[in-house]
Amino acid sequence: MSEPHSQVTTLLARFILETKIAAIPENVRREGMRSLVNIIGCALGGSHHDAVNRAWAALQPFAGKEQVTLIGRCQRTDALTAAFINTLSSSINAFDDTHAEAIVHPSGPVMATVLAVAEMQPVTGAEALAAFMLGVEAVCRLSKAISVAPASGDIAWSPTGVACGIGAALAAARLMQLDLGTARMAAGIAAAGASGIRALHGSMCTAALPAFAGQSGLRAALLARGGFTATQSVIEARYGLGQCFAQLPHLAYLTDGLGKHWEILANTYKPFPCVIFIHPFIQAALAIAE
Repeated sequence: MSEPHSQVTTLLARFILETKIAAIPENVRREGMRSLVNIIGCALGGSHHDAVNRAWAALQPFAGKEQVTLIGRCQRTDALTAAFINTLSSSINAFDDTHAEAIVHPSGPVMATVLAVAEMQPVTGAEALAAFMLGVEAVCRLSKAISVAPASGDIAWSPTGVACGIGAALAAARLMQLDLGTARMAAGIAAAGASGIRALHGSMCTAALPAFAGQSGLRAALLARGGFTATQSVIEARYGLGQCFAQLPHLAYLTDGLGKHWEILANTYKPFPCVIFIHPFIQAALAIAE
């Protein structure tokens, strides 16, 4: 599927909203399940990390009514705080999944947003899984569009903070059954919060970047549902997300092969808690040691 680049936000949003569960190939559904189980396991493992404890202690006095479960903590809080804490738990140990080409960590923000919506309204397991898979697909494609050749992106931007909020917003839009125009608004609102400064790596903000994106995606969908407006063509617009975060975006990555080629199949799972670039060196060192 190759469409004019002037329509990429619409085409991507329509794909997320309208793709039938039955149209998703079995191997893609299996990979989606693996990604979901993996990232929930990451959240369980990180749920009592010192950074998560500090974040929860700082935010709890300002939290709203108990709407959504905090994974691994047996507590509930408002949806937006839960989206932040649950994503933070999933990323804090650096075991969160990574797309092999885009080097983006797609699952945590989308998982936290989908589970939050699923606790606030009736959602089937199959529909939650479909929204999760499609949200992850959007994240991976958007990250490729601003960072993978022939795109040319600035390494100063961490794509997880840039792309994940939009994927999470579109996943939530699907579960909330928003119409196409409102979903495009949600993408635009999420793009307003896109960020990802790489200099923050090595601090607690390494894990907070996806957490901010998870909260931003859910908030964007809620605001759009409430009538808050944004640019509906935020990805491809002049001075839009593509131009802002890449010297040369390659927007075809967002639409080419939609429904036929699945980027989630290139998602990877970490045997070591560090950036995947280092994994070959660790494996080589272990082989030498043996």
